[in-house]
Amino acid sequence: DEEASDEDLSDDPENKMSAANRESQVNKFITEIGVGDLVVTINSSHIAIGFCVSDAYVDETVLINRIDRGRNPPKIEVLDYKLRRGISWGRPIERELVSASLRKPLLARNTVSCLDEHWDKVYTLAYPFFIRDNTIYFSNRIDKQGPIGTRSMCALLDSIVCAQLVADAIFTGLAPGRSIKDLLDNDCYELGVEERLMSQAE
Repeated sequence: DEEASDEDLSDDPENKMSAANRESQVNKFITEIGVGDLVVTINSSHIAIGFCVSDAYVDETVLINRIDRGRNPPKIEVLDYKLRRGISWGRPIERELVSASLRKPLLARNTVSCLDEHWDKVYTLAYPFFIRDNTIYFSNRIDKQGPIGTRSMCALLDSIVCAQLVADAIFTGLAPGRSIKDLLDNDCYELGVEERLMSQAE
């Protein structure tokens, strides 16, 4: 009978573990996400990044999610979860554009996972320029298949260094008798200019 089977299920260690895992995920959803946090969600082809704009709340309304699939008919999903948060979503990003170092954390099997350790990769996907802790971050996505020539990479990195030198000249002033052209035509080390730029390539 139903009562007997319910008792049996409650004594099943695997069922207890599953219930504990679900409870843990619900607690994370309620307590570890805050208004203003960046939130990432994924499907088989895209990820989306958004800002959390509300505390957790319960809503009985059934939501219909329409997933565009190009030339194929849209996929319709019924979303009947009642525990929700308001999120202001950005545009979807193709999963192939996600950096290799972020792909593995996005495969976590938990419903709610923390990506704080990978904040720079998430921000870079969302914003080509951003400021955090008085540091400016910017990214260049080179939309090219196959190898990239060394000379092209050197020219790109040189233009970034030139941007720093010009910014320094504008905001801190130049030494007497020196022009911006001198800065750009000479080696930083010869001029005793501090190079503060760090680069990562992937």
